[in-house]
Amino acid sequence: MQSVMRFVLLGLLCAFGLSYANHSVPGEFVAEFKIDAKDARLLHQDGMLYFDGQPFSGMLIERYDNHRRKSETGYRKGKMDGLQQTWFSNGAKKTRRFYKGGRKHGLHQGWWLNCGQQFEYHFVNGKYDGEQLQWYANGQLAQQFFYEDGIEVGTQQAWRENGKLYINLVIIDGRKFGVFKAKPCFTVKDGEGQYVKK
Repeated sequence: MQSVMRFVLLGLLCAFGLSYANHSVPGEFVAEFKIDAKDARLLHQDGMLYFDGQPFSGMLIERYDNHRRKSETGYRKGKMDGLQQTWFSNGAKKTRRFYKGGRKHGLHQGWWLNCGQQFEYHFVNGKYDGEQLQWYANGQLAQQFFYEDGIEVGTQQAWRENGKLYINLVIIDGRKFGVFKAKPCFTVKDGEGQYVKK
């Protein structure tokens, strides 16, 4: 009886382990087939990548002349899918992006060479969605914009490298209220908002 219990327990652990190993982030394709970007059997055509005449599924690897990784890009059925990573020639990480069916999807991040973060964007099906951030190389926040389904909404702010705010807008129903490039783009006159004419 005890050996049967061990066998059942071992079977359950194996099943759980396999299901966990196959788990991935939704929309993230885990490529097992890897190929060098210089392979002559690859063909880019009409936004698709083909290998030996078939839509490519796997990981496309590109290297610098010094043999360090330049990029790794996941593909599924000829379209970018899953994780794409790029590096500077010194080996420092440059970007980390996700794709789904050839479209930008999920978190996209970039870094300055030997510095901090350069950008952090969020996408859903190829459109900006959520908070979009950019930084200067000195670490100062450059901009903070918000999007819903590819459309600017809510507070939009941008700063100069010295930290001075030069864009401070609120977008409501597609209309901009606030300061754009340190000039008012909207004024209130007689209780009603009016756009400033240039």
